[in-house]
Amino acid sequence: DKMLQARILPRTIYDQTKLWRNGSSDELLMARACGLVFLINKVSQQNREIGIKANVDTLADLLIEDLSAGSANLRLKLQTLLDACQLLMKVDDQYRIQTEESTAWTNEFYANKSTLASSAHVIETERDQRLKRTLSKAVAIQSIPHGKSKVARPVHIAFGATLDKDAQSKLTVWVRDGWSIERDSAIADIRQLGNDSPVILLYVPKVESDGLRSKVIEYIAAKNTLDKRGHPNNPEGIEARAAMATIQDEAENRIGELIDEAISRAHVFLAGGQEFTGNTIADSVKDAAKSALVRLYKHFDIADSDQWSKVVDRAQKGDANALQSVGHEGEYQEHPVCKKILESIAGGKSGTAVRSLFEASPYGWSQDAIDGALYLLTLTGALRAVAEDGTAVTYNKLERKAIGKCQFKLESTTISTQERIAIRKLFLLLDVSATSNSETASVNDFLEALRVLRNSAGGEAPCPEVPNPALITDLRRSAGNEQLKSIYDNRAVLTQWITDWNRLNKQIAEILPVWHLAETLAASASSLPDASVLITQINAIRDSRQLLASQNSLQQLVDSLTQMLRTELNALGARYTAEHAEYLDLLDQEPNWRALEREQRHDLLVAQMLNDAAMPKIEVETADDIVKTLSVWPLSTLTTTIAALPGRFAEVSNAAAKLLEPKTQLLRLSSATIKTEQELDAWLQQTRATILEKLANGPVKI
Repeated sequence: DKMLQARILPRTIYDQTKLWRNGSSDELLMARACGLVFLINKVSQQNREIGIKANVDTLADLLIEDLSAGSANLRLKLQTLLDACQLLMKVDDQYRIQTEESTAWTNEFYANKSTLASSAHVIETERDQRLKRTLSKAVAIQSIPHGKSKVARPVHIAFGATLDKDAQSKLTVWVRDGWSIERDSAIADIRQLGNDSPVILLYVPKVESDGLRSKVIEYIAAKNTLDKRGHPNNPEGIEARAAMATIQDEAENRIGELIDEAISRAHVFLAGGQEFTGNTIADSVKDAAKSALVRLYKHFDIADSDQWSKVVDRAQKGDANALQSVGHEGEYQEHPVCKKILESIAGGKSGTAVRSLFEASPYGWSQDAIDGALYLLTLTGALRAVAEDGTAVTYNKLERKAIGKCQFKLESTTISTQERIAIRKLFLLLDVSATSNSETASVNDFLEALRVLRNSAGGEAPCPEVPNPALITDLRRSAGNEQLKSIYDNRAVLTQWITDWNRLNKQIAEILPVWHLAETLAASASSLPDASVLITQINAIRDSRQLLASQNSLQQLVDSLTQMLRTELNALGARYTAEHAEYLDLLDQEPNWRALEREQRHDLLVAQMLNDAAMPKIEVETADDIVKTLSVWPLSTLTTTIAALPGRFAEVSNAAAKLLEPKTQLLRLSSATIKTEQELDAWLQQTRATILEKLANGPVKI
């Protein structure tokens, strides 16, 4: 009654079991059993992992009252009663409440099972797919780290009766199972591949074939039933769907258990027949893979090092001894990696082709090893790198991301030991050092030092033009041994250029300061009439780039300009001093000025920059003194300052009057052009009236 009130027990079950509760002992037992069947299925639907099932054993254990008597007799009795009960239906060994809706679902389920029993391909497909998924999780190996360099080797899992064509060139795990092939036949196939093959066989034995087949059919039948009948919205339909979902889940769980058991018994063999046994199937595959890698990459050991990245870095920086990072002390040509790459280049190969060749079987080298060798061979001149546009690429301009697009070619030009020695001696003339077999690495430094020296042998006017021989351009366009050979063949002319350009550089450095001094003096003297001839001569030296040929005449021009400016500065300085003294004397005669305190007079002079500290300092002993003086007191500034003296002293006089008599009014008389006596009288009358008007407000200073 409480279950009905809580809407747990459906009315149909309640009505039926209510009739039994007051009946015979068998009817009462049936009522209790039906209630338990309903509750157990409810629990299973809510928590499918609990594992409780509404079968005879479970019901007998729950219904027994006399524990000492056991449940054997009760089981026999229940079996008969439950099988005869029209309220229940039996699915396999489990009982479920039978309603009209559940009957329809059950009939659909059994119809699907009957159809599937004759559809072997559907069952096999489902089984194989589950085996693949579960096995992939059990192995769970994406790649195997190989050797000291830890090159990642992808693990390829192959299913089916035959192998792919490229299975022998990669790390392949061939999965076969007892449902498709007998164990002995599978082992015979892997043995036939031979002891050189890297293929690994993973054989999964057949376990409980009939039981697995039955559960696969049950799972698919339940799934098809759920898909077809959809999601009903009435209580009986919802209950029926939940029961079918439970059947599906239980079947799926059992399938998983059987497949897990089969995989746990799997065997791992390496081609040829050697078996590997580890703690787990993944461990067995890993152990077999290590042996398979030895077969797959027979030439891997010669390049197996975790230091190749350092070789790349050192070679990029021009270190011809970069192979020391991987423990090689001899000549680079003797290292097996460099040997193999040089042998493979032949008529030329792209970086991508080189990488593809040596990353694959039987080498399996790391990309660092391949790139390190390519950088070193390009650095030492054994290889020449050519970009997509056909231009040569030096080792230090070769970016790793561009290696694949470059073409690498064997150098046809060879450089002898004596030639290399001569080239290194030439480099030393410009303080560029190079070690044996690394001359190519120093070429750019040499050409750059040569460019800097060339630029210092000329320049902007009046210097001679910068030399620009075509040979330097040609040298920059070449690369590798061809470039070294050209430098060697032209070593005599290059040596002469270095000598000549050093001499020109020294001469220019000595005379250029004299030129800059002449330019500065000429600019300062441009306003002097007598300077035009000298300035014309300076311009002529510039226009004709005759700096080096005019050293003596240029010094004479500097001397003449120096004397001319010295004379002019002395004259202006004397004039300033004289006029300053004259106006200061006039100021001393004014009563107002004399009436001021000493500090007041000093402040007024400072305000107009007429104090001693503000007077121009004229130093003309040397040309440098004159330049320094003119930087502060250019001739035009000095002339203007002298012209301003009367006005500044007048301002001082006015300021003195204001200090003594704050009401003193400054009056500037109006200007006028007077031609007659009458005009003079008129101007005087007007001026007198203006002054009288001002006097009403205080003293007036004209």
